[in-house]
Amino acid sequence: MDAYTGIAIANGAVALISGISSVVGMARPALAAPEGGQINAGTRFFAYGYGARAVPLSIVVLILLAAGARNGLAPVLVVAGLAQIGDAIIGAGRRNWPMAATCVGLAAVHLLSAWWWRCSENPAATGLFEDQLYSLTSSAQVPDSRASKTWGISPG
Repeated sequence: MDAYTGIAIANGAVALISGISSVVGMARPALAAPEGGQINAGTRFFAYGYGARAVPLSIVVLILLAAGARNGLAPVLVVAGLAQIGDAIIGAGRRNWPMAATCVGLAAVHLLSAWWWRCSENPAATGLFEDQLYSLTSSAQVPDSRASKTWGISPG
């Protein structure tokens, strides 16, 4: 199995976990409530709001993975990862530690995968930040700059 296939499988699993858990949460909003918490209109609103975001985002990730659409995948994975970070913050705020921990793990898969995809599509991009930092802190030109090769610009 190559790296792309392994990362695609991991992100597909994360998208399925997110999408399915949101559908389960809409069907059983008590799962979103902290232990001993009451189920009310706010709990149901939260569950449906989560589902309204998670289901379409999961479907988009799965479609892009199935289609092998590498060009558009990294930005969508960043959005999915950031959504998971938001979910982790909500889970922590509600003292739902299993939710918070799970969301942190799911976010890590999406965000690290987006980084890997971006770097594998354009290996020169991995050093772009270093070149820009060097050009800001040094008066010397960087003749063999990754930035100039990647973006066609001259740092400095």
